[in-house]
Amino acid sequence: MAIVGGTLYVADISVVRQFDLATGAAKGEIKVDGAAFLNDVAATADGGVVVTDTSVDEKFASLGNDAIYKIGADGKVSTVIKDKALGGPNGVSVAADGTLWVVSFSSGEIAAVDAKGVKQPGQKLPKGQLDGIEALARRRLPGVELGGRRGLPRQARRRVEAGGREPEGAGRHRRRQQARLAADPAVHREHGALGRDRAVSAA
Repeated sequence: MAIVGGTLYVADISVVRQFDLATGAAKGEIKVDGAAFLNDVAATADGGVVVTDTSVDEKFASLGNDAIYKIGADGKVSTVIKDKALGGPNGVSVAADGTLWVVSFSSGEIAAVDAKGVKQPGQKLPKGQLDGIEALARRRLPGVELGGRRGLPRQARRRVEAGGREPEGAGRHRRRQQARLAADPAVHREHGALGRDRAVSAA
């Protein structure tokens, strides 16, 4: 889900639905032709949104049409990238420079897609079936697995992937994020809504 102005955008299989943020009233829907499993939505700086297509069937088997689409402020749909190498794109976050950071459901990696729609080499994370991704302070981009465990900062991920112990400080990082969720009701509500959305999508 993403909020742009007073509108909430929600991915729903093959369409992106729009709701009035203040009243909850439906404002319409935008069909994405060829989409199989629209998943996460993120706002862009120009008043539009991007949405991932995990491209899986009802049994979560890949259909091979993995993609990220852009819906402009005018409601027009365009393709940012369509490439099976995306590995079942799920969570997406937009960086300040327009780079898209994506975590994948099938391949279990985090990767960047540049402004030209080119996927950069990704990095495998310790576990797969990655779900959401959110930009935090200091440019950290923790992923969230379907099982609910947050990803680790980059330095921690490298140590874990290399077979080492989780470095000192990784636990503090998680506790800080937990405290942030507990202290900020708006963030807590957002994460709760995302979790419910994922549960519905996975059902």
